[in-house]
Amino acid sequence: MAGQTQRFKAVVQYVGTRFHGFSRVRNLRTVQGALEKALANLSPCQDTSTNHIVNAAGRTDAGVHAFGQVVHFDLPKTRRDIDGDYIALPGSRVMSALNYHLHCQSGKRKPLGDIQVIHAEHVGDDFHARYSAKKRHYAYRILRASYPQAVFHNHRAWHVLEDLDYELMEKAAEILTGTHDFSSFRGGGCQARNPIRTIDSLTIERLGRGQENGFR
Repeated sequence: MAGQTQRFKAVVQYVGTRFHGFSRVRNLRTVQGALEKALANLSPCQDTSTNHIVNAAGRTDAGVHAFGQVVHFDLPKTRRDIDGDYIALPGSRVMSALNYHLHCQSGKRKPLGDIQVIHAEHVGDDFHARYSAKKRHYAYRILRASYPQAVFHNHRAWHVLEDLDYELMEKAAEILTGTHDFSSFRGGGCQARNPIRTIDSLTIERLGRGQENGFR
């Protein structure tokens, strides 16, 4: 398989509001499904189970957004140089082609504009988006505001009406930082073999009264 394909790493941004999570689900719009459909149009083949699988550094739930989700996929080798050796497709060309097919999926003249490949490059066959990842970065946004202000942050932040205890939040952040057993945080469908995880940094950022707050 490796001799007939070339592997690409890509970075994807998406607004998760219209997606039912990352992982492919039959008859539902997902990020993986959208990317694999674009790949199928980019490089048609009969065996979609091998050539068009998209692997991600991590999977997001429904409604979760991604600023820079790393994925990888394989494309068949088609270009040769004058000596007959295969040459890799330029990453910029793969990125442009994927974005074209992603935008065409809405079936409308105006694309939905909620998913975009922002980078693509040829990598070695030993690269894996999940197993080659060194760390992940998450940002959670909390909006402490009245209802009139919440509309501008719809689907972008967790809106709360109650006052936030920032001192208590910072103390909790200190407790969670480091290496711990996070079994109590796992969902019922979690497939991770080991609940031990390390949080290198957890900070609380307050942007201003009546505005959004967040932690990273």
